[in-house]
Amino acid sequence: MTFIDFLQLTGAIIGPLVLFWYSIQVSRGRAEPGSIATWSMWTILDIILLVTAWQTGTDTWILPFGWVVGSAVVTILCIKHGTWMWSRRETFSLICTVIATIIWQYLGPEKGLVAGTLALVFAGIPILGDMIKTPSPSTLLLWVTPVIACSMTILGSDFTFNSVFLPSVSICYNGLMAYLS
Repeated sequence: MTFIDFLQLTGAIIGPLVLFWYSIQVSRGRAEPGSIATWSMWTILDIILLVTAWQTGTDTWILPFGWVVGSAVVTILCIKHGTWMWSRRETFSLICTVIATIIWQYLGPEKGLVAGTLALVFAGIPILGDMIKTPSPSTLLLWVTPVIACSMTILGSDFTFNSVFLPSVSICYNGLMAYLS
């Protein structure tokens, strides 16, 4: 294993750690499970990012792979402990997901990767609005962990657009959320 491989693997392991921690808290009754619909939508978006990153031939597909695993675990726990709730947020996320999927299917994986990344950010806008209205210092770790994971991924990448776009955008979004928390 090269140092570059080590950096990418480290980023992929760090990425879902906070989701695993949240899953443990939910299973022990220490945290409220989220909506099944919300976490299902995040998992689907993560799968789109994984597949499009893999299809582009980028060496950083392992980062969204970690996110898929983490969000899938949370979704499973939400199915067990949570409730189904559909609101405007889920509708907005669904619209973003459908648009990203259409772009990916009709314009190819490179544009699909960009569309999926932007869909993830747009789907996070309502959460951003909540954080602006009511900062939550207890969520700092939730936002810092992806910044670290994405930084490791970029350092281990070949620095092509397809390799750095997703982690760079994620650093910007999660960094802003960490700042606001």
